[in-house]
Amino acid sequence: DACTLMRRGELLALRWENIDFCTAVAFLPMTKNGYCRQVSLSPRALGVLGAARRGDRVFNVSESAARQAWDRVCRRAAFSQKETLLLYSESKKALQTQILNKAPP
Repeated sequence: DACTLMRRGELLALRWENIDFCTAVAFLPMTKNGYCRQVSLSPRALGVLGAARRGDRVFNVSESAARQAWDRVCRRAAFSQKETLLLYSESKKALQTQILNKAPP
């Protein structure tokens, strides 16, 4: 995700109890590789999350529904499967580079 650098599955599993708005951190008790981790949340991410708070889960959507929505957007944009993967991969790399360039020396 552009605001958090979290995987789709991590975002979809996120629960409100795992977000600390005071420290701007999301705690992920289980990740794809089997470890827990903490993710710093940007002011923008905190603003979006704070405005949408309801229910137990942050995003009340299934993995397959999220995947279908992504596929539908890519089809409407007339992206090939290869372009879709490249778009996802390159946007993630670009964001990581942007964050590294803003880091203090």
